[in-house]
Amino acid sequence: MIRTDALSDGNDLKLRAAPLAILQPALRYSVLTLVAVIPIENAAYLGPFSLSRVAAAAAFLFFILMVCAGGQILWEPRLSVFMLLFLAWVGLSYFWSFSQPETLVYLFTMTQLAILVLLIWQIVPNEGSLRSVLGALALGGGTGGVLSLLNSVSAQNGVPRYAIGDPNDFGIALAVCLVASTHMAQTSRKIDGTVLWSATALLEFIAILRTASRAAAVAVVVAALVLLLSHRSALMTRRSGASVLLAALTVASFDRFFGGGSLTRLASTVPSIAAGDFNDRTRYWRLAIGYWDSSPYQGIGGGAFKARSSVDGGGKVAHSVVFGLLAEVGLIGLVLFGVILLLSLVSVARLREHRLQVSLYAMALCWFCGALTLTMETRKLTWLIIALWSAYKLRAVDTGLRPPEDETR
Repeated sequence: MIRTDALSDGNDLKLRAAPLAILQPALRYSVLTLVAVIPIENAAYLGPFSLSRVAAAAAFLFFILMVCAGGQILWEPRLSVFMLLFLAWVGLSYFWSFSQPETLVYLFTMTQLAILVLLIWQIVPNEGSLRSVLGALALGGGTGGVLSLLNSVSAQNGVPRYAIGDPNDFGIALAVCLVASTHMAQTSRKIDGTVLWSATALLEFIAILRTASRAAAVAVVVAALVLLLSHRSALMTRRSGASVLLAALTVASFDRFFGGGSLTRLASTVPSIAAGDFNDRTRYWRLAIGYWDSSPYQGIGGGAFKARSSVDGGGKVAHSVVFGLLAEVGLIGLVLFGVILLLSLVSVARLREHRLQVSLYAMALCWFCGALTLTMETRKLTWLIIALWSAYKLRAVDTGLRPPEDETR
């Protein structure tokens, strides 16, 4: 005899599973689209909204619908606590902020970035699924490389610098994408995949040089050293011929794609570091230290540095994650942000797949190279990387999901 209540429970489960079967893939593809457009978010606008904002709105809508349909929310508990504490501290800084409207904008931005991390967590429940996100990031960087080659208008007067948006931000984003493309080329199972992703890396490399960003150039060199020193680097594989060929094509393309001014600026990287002026950034760092000294624990308010420095002849952002956070949210805010980074990086150390681990560390170094001289705490790229670093904590013991064998093995 079959119990009617058991049949009812079974029917309820089927009714709940039906919308989830549609919403979960929709959420996955919308988040992957969001990841892909982050490097090129300033390339086109739909009305007043950038590509990334439109993609983020779609992804968030599917996430809300999935939750309403009974879907499981994946999240990393410890990291989430410190992210909420950081947001709460930014919110509290409104009450002593030098510029309260700017602090509200800063809080709204940080809240959106925290949601970005949550969205990415939903599609990266285990180590194996990280590859699809890296592929989306690499594809976005390759698209940025193509758009850069089509761009004939310099972002700045004087030295030719071609970029989508700010050359330095774009350059660092492409450096991270270059690492992702290199990883995809290394781990592709087929030779045509290796060639495709190597070509993508070539486009990104050319685009980085066209930005004439010294921070991005340093990031590429550092990341390349990490990858090359790894005993399983691309040069140690049987497919290194494609990479060598594409590198030769890059050298041959110098005259075609780069002006003398760009290469001259890149060549001045070491002298600029030795001189210690960092393109006049030290002036803003001194202002930041002064503001922090006057309010060491609480800062002058989230996002208030530009408004405060305009009074003292600055009028720009701090051009450093460390100095910017110290000035705006004080030592407490900097410590909270540092804990978020540390907890994320600890997850990378627990990865089983060596090549993936090395690639994520190389991405981390690219980001740190940018964070030294750029205001990156409010960039989507920063929190995308944090989400990727911390995603492995969403393993079987946390989500009830069994991580599959990594396809690169």
